[in-house]
Amino acid sequence: MIMNFFDSLTEILFQEGQHPRVAADVYLPVRKGLSKLHYATDLQDLRFPRAERVFLDKPPHRYGFWFYHQYCLTFDWYEGQAHNVRFEDRR
Repeated sequence: MIMNFFDSLTEILFQEGQHPRVAADVYLPVRKGLSKLHYATDLQDLRFPRAERVFLDKPPHRYGFWFYHQYCLTFDWYEGQAHNVRFEDRR
């Protein structure tokens, strides 16, 4: 379950599914990713087709999923909950 967002952009994407600063072709995979993250109770629930899960911190508490080699959803994972969820454009 998503407990909080890093920024308002990510929160708007979660609530409304779109934002003027985000390319339209990214809406669907990001919405699916955020929805899956919201309903996950275990990291094993977070399997995305055509997305790569990476560990961003050691010990691994910060995770990320890449979409289209440019966009990433990053989050902290503690006790079955996602914190500081952020959509990032890594161009």
